[in-house]
Amino acid sequence: YFTVDDRTLVRGYWPFLRARLARISPLHFFVLVIFIAVDVFKNGASSVLGAKGSLAANFFLFQGWWKTFYPNWNFPSWSISTAWAAYLLFPLKLIGVRKCSARLRVPLGTIIALLGFLAVIASFGKGTLWMSPPYGLFQCLICSLIGICLYPIYLRLRPLPRAAFGPMALSSLACLFAVLLMPERDFLFVPISALLILSAA
Repeated sequence: YFTVDDRTLVRGYWPFLRARLARISPLHFFVLVIFIAVDVFKNGASSVLGAKGSLAANFFLFQGWWKTFYPNWNFPSWSISTAWAAYLLFPLKLIGVRKCSARLRVPLGTIIALLGFLAVIASFGKGTLWMSPPYGLFQCLICSLIGICLYPIYLRLRPLPRAAFGPMALSSLACLFAVLLMPERDFLFVPISALLILSAA
């Protein structure tokens, strides 16, 4: 998607969304129906009819966008909701990054990635990546933007010998395991994962 022109990107927007929806929606709707059926069986239809707003939010996949739309049934599905938001905004963010000149993409991508990382830290009072609506949406959108900004950096680094990336990949992987032992520092997953992706790409 990074290398196609804007017109092709716009034409491919709906096929892109359909492909992503086909990937995330079947299991989501299957589990949602089961949870609703169990809820009706245990508490009666009124428990579902009285939560029409949450039902609509779960159906249209925006239950994780704000606290008002807390998922009443399959709670982990809020993460699918935030991924759907990232998919919806993906072409806009991509076009924005590509509008920059080739000379500015790497430094700008690096700056945006660092600012995004700092924004993730600042958004969580204890500096951890505990995620729940709507903070999970904020984190997902920032991390997807960081991912887009990594691509021009990858293009610049690609001519380097592959052997140069092996130590960085192993070091990044070791750091990820180390962060598992420091749950209060789990925000470090963001930059370490970025380095691992760059070195393994």
